[in-house]
Formats: sequence, structure tokens, C-alpha cells
Amino acid sequence: MIPIVRTYRVVRNPKTEMNFKIGFIGRFVPNKKIEDLISLLYSLRRIDTRYRLVLIGKPSPVFLKYYEYLLSFIALSGLSSSVAIYENPGDEETGKLLSDLDFYVSMSEHEGFGIPLLEAFARGVPVLSFYSSAVPETMRGGGILFRKKTMGYLSELIHSINSKSEIRNKIVESQLKSLEYYNSFPFREKIQEMIRAVQIET
Repeated sequence: MIPIVRTYRVVRNPKTEMNFKIGFIGRFVPNKKIEDLISLLYSLRRIDTRYRLVLIGKPSPVFLKYYEYLLSFIALSGLSSSVAIYENPGDEETGKLLSDLDFYVSMSEHEGFGIPLLEAFARGVPVLSFYSSAVPETMRGGGILFRKKTMGYLSELIHSINSKSEIRNKIVESQLKSLEYYNSFPFREKIQEMIRAVQIET
């Protein structure tokens, strides 16, 4: 896999205290499984009522019914005051919102090359993601991958990491190590190789 041409600037901003915020960046479409994030928040708040969910993205005109379903699910779950939705913020605001998270969590069941995963890596935010499509290859051993969406287990895991800085730091270091691969990726050489291969075939 050739990654998207991009440099990830590492922002070292160690947290002195937790904000009890989990979050996700992406379009509000069915394959992102945002309802699973809402379910996770519900489970987390049974452990500690300080947990909040931050959703950054925008509704898709094709899936407005799905967005309406999400809003209804949030309300019916009694989480309206615990979920913050930011529709299509600018890059600067998105960066601030991302840095403010304690965890970046993806429940997506169909994901290509996930730039938000790596942006979270660069900002020192521990990432937990469902093992799906291109996610394992994108994360390259950084962060935490899970194969089952067992909300009780995941919420206990998140809460445990939240209270143990040494574990959190190890996760962040694994992410920064993975990020080095992308920041040193030989884009020019790989593209030239592809061009030469096409020329040979034709």
C-alpha cells in the first residue's frame, strides 16, 4: 500500500489530567458505525459519568436518515448532554478538538487509508480501532486493534488506560514509531517505480 502523500507533524503535548473524552473524525455514514461509539459511551458512563463523546465530521446528503437515526439514538440513550457534534470544522479547530481527546476510537467496518488515525498518532492521542479493511495496515502495529465490539470489555480497557499513565505512554510511543514510517516514506521513488512499471507494460 502506498500511503497518501502527507507529512504528520508530531505535537508533543503530554496530558497532566484526563478530560474523559473519546472521539472520532469521519463522515456520518453507515459504514462508520457511529452508533457503536454511542453504545460505547453509554457503557463507559456506567463506569464514570464524566465520559463524553466528540464526533467530528458532517452528514452525507445521501444518508440523512442515518444521521437522524443517530440523533434519535443519542436522545433515547439519555446522552444528549454527553455527545458533542462538530460539523465540518476547519483544520485548526479539528486539530484542537483532536488534541483535547483522551482516546480516538474507530468502530468503522469499511475503512481505506485512515488519515485521522495517523493525525491522532501525531498528537499523542491513544487510538483504539476495530480490525477492519485497511486499518491494520495503516496503523502498522501502533495503537490498539480489537476484533470484537464487546462494549463492556472495551470500556473497562479504556478506563484502565485512562488511569495508568505508564500504559498510555507505551501506546503513544508505539504510535509514534509507526508514524516514523510515513514521515520517511520514499514517495518519489515509489511513484517513479510505478511509472516505470507502466511504461514497461505498455
